[in-house]
Amino acid sequence: MSWREIARLAADGREPVAFLPGWATDCRIFGKTAVGCRGVFSPSSAPARRCRDLADYISKAGCGPVVLAGWSLGAFLAVEFAMKYPELVKRLVLAGVRRRFAHREIEDFRQRLNADRKACLQRFYRTCFLPSQVADYRVFRRGLMLNYLTDMRMCDLMAGLDYLAEHEISAESLPDRRTVFVHGGRDVIAPVTEAEALARECSGGKLLVRSDASHAVFLTKEFRSAVNNG
Repeated sequence: MSWREIARLAADGREPVAFLPGWATDCRIFGKTAVGCRGVFSPSSAPARRCRDLADYISKAGCGPVVLAGWSLGAFLAVEFAMKYPELVKRLVLAGVRRRFAHREIEDFRQRLNADRKACLQRFYRTCFLPSQVADYRVFRRGLMLNYLTDMRMCDLMAGLDYLAEHEISAESLPDRRTVFVHGGRDVIAPVTEAEALARECSGGKLLVRSDASHAVFLTKEFRSAVNNG
C-alpha cells in the first residue's frame, strides 16, 4: 500500500491520518484499521529521513494538519515529527510506545539478524502478537508475514535499529498536542508501565489499556476508536 494513496481510502468528513508503522513492518501492517480513514501513509524512506519526507508530502498535498498514528518505532517517529513540524499535527495516537530501547536490546537484535535474518524476524513477529493475540497472529502468519520475510531488506532493518538506538521519548520531547496512548496489558516488548508514566507526563495525555492485547495493539477497537475519535 503506497503512502500516496490518500484518495483511495478517503471517507467524507474524516480527519487525515498519517500511519507510522513499527520496526520490520510497513503500512500494510495496519490492514483493516485504516479502512474508513482518510489515510496519509508513511513514506518508505529510511527512518532518519521519514519525518522530512512526510512533512514535504503533507505540505505539498495540502492535507494537514493530520492525526499521527504511530506504533512502536512509529511512535518514536510521531513524537519526533510533532516536535519538528507542530503546525502539521492535530493530535497523536501512540501505540506500543516505550521511553527507549536499551542498547543491549538493540545489539541483541543486530547479532540475531546477522546470524539468521529469517529466524530473527519470525521470533520478533511472534512476540508482537503473542501471548494473547493468537487469532491475529495466525492471520498475519498465513499472509503478510510471508511477504515481510521476503521484502524486508537487511539495510532497512539495520537502519531501523540505528534509529531506535538513538532516540528516546521524554517529558520534554512530548508535544503540546492531545495525545492518546494505546497499550496492550500483555505487551512483552513495551512494558505498560512506561506508557502509563509517559501518559502522566504528557500535557493532554490519555491512556487506553487493552488488558488482553499484546504489542500488536493497533489491531484493537481501542486503537481504531482513538484514531477516528480522539
